[in-house]
Amino acid sequence: MLRTVRREYPQKMTLQRHLLMLVFATLVCSSCRRNESASVLLVQVLRDPHSQFAATLRQQTDQFTASKPHVAGKNVLIATNEGGPSFAAELPHLLAKTKPEILILNSESDLPNDAGLRDELGKSELVCGRKLAYIPSWVGGPKREAAEMYIRFLKQHCS
Repeated sequence: MLRTVRREYPQKMTLQRHLLMLVFATLVCSSCRRNESASVLLVQVLRDPHSQFAATLRQQTDQFTASKPHVAGKNVLIATNEGGPSFAAELPHLLAKTKPEILILNSESDLPNDAGLRDELGKSELVCGRKLAYIPSWVGGPKREAAEMYIRFLKQHCS
């Protein structure tokens, strides 16, 4: 009878080890899912640094971020690239290099005379005192949804 107890004891320990490993694996997997769903969806905005509405746009972006917007279970974060001193001249290069989700211009005259680029930018929307905001055709999926959400926010809150 002592032999039977000794044989059962290692089997019980093995079962306990398997259960412990299963619980550990479940906790690890569930924490990975939580981190994935709480990750950030970054929306890049390209705009002229010399715009008169820069301070207003920064303030509105802060308010948008404070509202804690979410798309597809991810926090939406707006990152603004303000270009360089010769923004209009550098615009085609900046668009090709950075592929922003949103482009904001002072006026249509800031757009390059490139028909292909104009087609890619599509239709503009007026935000922040009649500035032109574009969501280019290369933006899709959750990033497009987040960009549209930001544009709607600007249309409602940025005069």
